[in-house]
Amino acid sequence: MRDLRIDMLRWAIGAFCATVGALMLVAPHQFGSPAYATLRLHLPAWGAAFLLGGTGLLLVAALDLGRLLAVVAHVFVGAALLLLAIGFVATDLWNAVAFYGVVGAGTALAALVPRPSSRPSEHARDLIAVLLGVGATVHGVITLVWPGQFGSSLYDSVRPFLLWYGLAFLCGGLAVLAVQLLPTPPRAAVRLAHPLLAGAFFFQLLAVSVPNSAWIGIVFYGELGAVVGLLPWLNSRLLRLDPASLRTRLACALAVAAALPLIAVAGLEVQQEEHLVRAEVLVEQQTLAANLVEDVADYIELHRAAVAALAAQPDLLRLPVESQRAAVLGLGAIYPNMLTFNTFDADGNGIARGDGRPPIRVAGQRVYEDARQANGPALEILQSPIFHRPVFALGEPVRGPDGRFDGFVVGVLDSARVAERLARANVNPGGGSYLVDAAVMSSPILTHPW
Repeated sequence: MRDLRIDMLRWAIGAFCATVGALMLVAPHQFGSPAYATLRLHLPAWGAAFLLGGTGLLLVAALDLGRLLAVVAHVFVGAALLLLAIGFVATDLWNAVAFYGVVGAGTALAALVPRPSSRPSEHARDLIAVLLGVGATVHGVITLVWPGQFGSSLYDSVRPFLLWYGLAFLCGGLAVLAVQLLPTPPRAAVRLAHPLLAGAFFFQLLAVSVPNSAWIGIVFYGELGAVVGLLPWLNSRLLRLDPASLRTRLACALAVAAALPLIAVAGLEVQQEEHLVRAEVLVEQQTLAANLVEDVADYIELHRAAVAALAAQPDLLRLPVESQRAAVLGLGAIYPNMLTFNTFDADGNGIARGDGRPPIRVAGQRVYEDARQANGPALEILQSPIFHRPVFALGEPVRGPDGRFDGFVVGVLDSARVAERLARANVNPGGGSYLVDAAVMSSPILTHPW
């Protein structure tokens, strides 16, 4: 029975995990995707953890550090990869879940592989190849059976030939599994199967990861594609590495001593720069918000003044209905953003409307009740069933000779202009803007998009 090698797994996955950690520290903007939402809250800490975990697994591969440290390194790095897989579950990227889940679980379980009494031969099974073969096979099956999950713009370049894309991973994965699991595979088959799977990896790298600047994918498919493609030739090189030699230990110590401080310093500088940029953006957004609020307030007050002027007309509600209708129509022509002006008696019964629709009763509606109780102006945001968007209902009381509430006038102001201002203020294409009443902070009174 062929032995099972885990040396290349330690080298490849340790290097990948350390590189991901370094990217988290020096290029945190690469982790803005929802897949990394769990990590993003404490990204510097996660970056340091990934970097140290990957470095630890590399040291376990290069040096004989003992069983306990090897188990800790394997379990830690495996858990880190499974955490990435969980993030991809949230974004329905099941092909990524297949790879990261299989490799993460395999890395953690590799800690249970018994230590061989002698060094494995060049023809031993290689665990990294088995894991990548399983991941590629699952990837191919998902692609062929569930093509609907590739509707994202990430896969625009591969969608026209999704069948061949899935077959490449399926055939490459099965071929590598076959040569790894067969008792005595032909040397020619081994040297054909591994480059076949590497070709699928490099296609994913060039067609999906590179065009979308997905650096985690670039590192994963680039590094592991090279590893699986060159594995038949790399194993003989690794057999020459003596973890007990002074040269190996000294080389590892110098590499770690040189790399970790540089990455740490670069990470600190990036974090400081990111904090400065965030502070500048925050100040800019606060200034923009203040200008926007002032602009919206002026817009509403201008039209509220028109409603107040209508309500202040002498004996408005004692005029004939046709005269009231003429008054609201004339005012509507002057203020085109007002959808309608309406008049009501003291009981909330409609008298005249400026939009040609039949008068309605507003008793019980908040804008009417607020104006009646306070005998003053009122404002309510309504979702209009006619215009299918929010509107501002601007209410003003009509006072009798004794100053008491004698009737009610309302102007319905279109919110489209306010929504345009909110849209221009929204600097994040995937985000939204909110207009909130300072007196009622529990919920926004207007949002964009609606």
